[in-house]
Amino acid sequence: MVQVYGAWVDVAQLRTEEYASNSRIPSGVTIGTPRSDALRRDFTLNALFYNLHTGEIEDLTGMVSCAKQATKRAVMHKCVATHSLEHLPM
Repeated sequence: MVQVYGAWVDVAQLRTEEYASNSRIPSGVTIGTPRSDALRRDFTLNALFYNLHTGEIEDLTGMVSCAKQATKRAVMHKCVATHSLEHLPM
């Protein structure tokens, strides 16, 4: 945990996960890149990164464009919903 602008933030190491073809349980985990870590996330909202050095949000999966459209999407898919985010289960 680190403190950012007075708020405590949980920090995790970037990672890449490997999976067997019949399972969503990782069979292997290695140190990854920001992009590989973002691509393993479920929804793009969970794949946004906050850069502590620049103070900017890093969007490696296109979440910002979905947010502007009030949609959500799975990381590897196009924006799928056309109604308000508040009505979509996460």
